Amino acid sequence: MLLAHQASNLSEDWLQKWNNGSCRLTSDSVRNEMIESKMVVSFLPDNLLSMIDCLDNQTIADWLIFAAEKRPNDAMVYIGEINHRELVSLLSQTNRFRLAAVYGGLANQMRISGSSTEKVMTLVNKSLELNPQSELAMIVKALMMRNSGQLLDGIALLEQVTVLYPKSTFAWECLADLRIDNSDYKGAESAARISIGSIPSGVASWGKNLLARALFKQGRCDEALYYAQISARNNPESPYDLIILGDVYWCLGDRDLASSVYQQLEMIDPDYASYVHERIQSTK
Repeated sequence: MLLAHQASNLSEDWLQKWNNGSCRLTSDSVRNEMIESKMVVSFLPDNLLSMIDCLDNQTIADWLIFAAEKRPNDAMVYIGEINHRELVSLLSQTNRFRLAAVYGGLANQMRISGSSTEKVMTLVNKSLELNPQSELAMIVKALMMRNSGQLLDGIALLEQVTVLYPKSTFAWECLADLRIDNSDYKGAESAARISIGSIPSGVASWGKNLLARALFKQGRCDEALYYAQISARNNPESPYDLIILGDVYWCLGDRDLASSVYQQLEMIDPDYASYVHERIQSTK
């Protein structure tokens, strides 16, 4: 069965032919109608290949760009059923870059959800094949390098990304994070400040948490407190923001507030129980 959802009105005759599986749908008029309507199609597994039978390859390529941007997870299943290099050959440079961004976004989603390095890197490499300077794919690759013990290589790659995309908030944030891992706290502070400066004031950002961490690691707890408080206020149930807030209070000698934050952290995420107990004991 093939499910179709219309983004705008199509002729009833065309839609009936589509849903009835009539596969002679390669004329220019049908192609144009499909592309202009921006039809978003979700396939069930037993009909994944029906698109190849019903439409010419150029139409598939044109449709895929829109579908991949609107329903990326469905489109990625379909992408897996066709020859990647053949697809690339059908796309204009603009559409190659658009599809590269889709691959990069999905790679990042998979990274966050804990997918294997192999699966994440498969999408990263496809993105970089389409566009060697794909912003998100380069960032995800750097983060995966860190996870595999190639911290310095990851930092070097992120530095390249910030040159190519100096306004990329996420790139600067990730660079600050990796520099903290490398104990380069001044460098992390610089990257975090740039990330914060790239977004409107008052908008919650990971950069404020990173800046608080970088300042804390330098022993500048008075300065760190401001950013730690903002981060915890914007994300009151985030363990990462509560940890740095509690640590800053502890650094400043405010043991009661530190203990209160640590206890809140344990209530939100019991996995931090041992960390919390160790910290609370250290405040006594």
